[in-house]
Amino acid sequence: MGSVNFTPTSNILNSFANNTNNVSKKTNECNAALDNITNPEKYASRAELDKTGLGDIHDAAQAVGINTLANKTTLNITAEKLRMEYETWGDINKIVVDFHKNYVQNARGAGTNAEKADHALKEIQKVLRRQTADGDYVFGGNNPTNDPLSVFDGEKRVSKNLSEISNNLDGVFVNNFSEANKNETIVTISSKHDVRQSFLYAGMDPIIKTIGYLNMVKEGTASLDDMTVAQKSQQDARGEIEILIDLEIKKTEAARTVNKNDLKNSYDTLKIFKADITETAGRAGDLMKSLLATISIQSTRNKLFDALIQGFNK
Repeated sequence: MGSVNFTPTSNILNSFANNTNNVSKKTNECNAALDNITNPEKYASRAELDKTGLGDIHDAAQAVGINTLANKTTLNITAEKLRMEYETWGDINKIVVDFHKNYVQNARGAGTNAEKADHALKEIQKVLRRQTADGDYVFGGNNPTNDPLSVFDGEKRVSKNLSEISNNLDGVFVNNFSEANKNETIVTISSKHDVRQSFLYAGMDPIIKTIGYLNMVKEGTASLDDMTVAQKSQQDARGEIEILIDLEIKKTEAARTVNKNDLKNSYDTLKIFKADITETAGRAGDLMKSLLATISIQSTRNKLFDALIQGFNK
């Protein structure tokens, strides 16, 4: 009679436990491989990166990327602000051009010269009090929350009406309608561009000259020569501001190209510190197959183990 080999129960239990541990181990390996696909760093730690001698290159490229993203945000905010200022300044120019056209041509139906000038002052006043979507005054300068056409009288802020006061004092144009001062903030919008964020404020020289010229016409007491000089002076001053704003807008357009190139260079450099996605995905696939096979074996052994236990219980 042939001999019968019996597998000790302890061996079966050990095999069951070992295979369970094997499933857990392969699951962890598979999870690590999948994580490496979504965050495929070539070097497992900073220490490992530093050993290559490439740490400074990595840090520099990363800093460029971070700074460029910050510059892009500042650029978008500044470009929108400058665009609004350019359009608003254009409205001031249009009011004066329309007035001067009616004034020179003595247009019928536009009223007397004093009425034409007064109408222009009222229209300019509306523009000077224009606000952004956030409630800031476009001509607020360094304090955009205050009414730009107002002064503090020692106790309270008093609004000014350009139609009721004159800043023309015997041919000298003064600022008696605003305490708004220039905003001289300079911001960085790319690695190669710094721009002035704002130009407009109610107390600026071109506004003083423009309002003075209109008051001169309204009052009608100045000589023709003085009127001509005043008209040319305010026109030139307004033209200079338009040019300055336009130059800053052109800087923002150039900055977009610089930022795009900087981000590309940063990305291309950082790519050398990333693992090969194809290779990583292939390893993850192999580990997944191995895990599934191990789970299948474990499932079969579970069934055999259950059958063995049921045999003992009969």
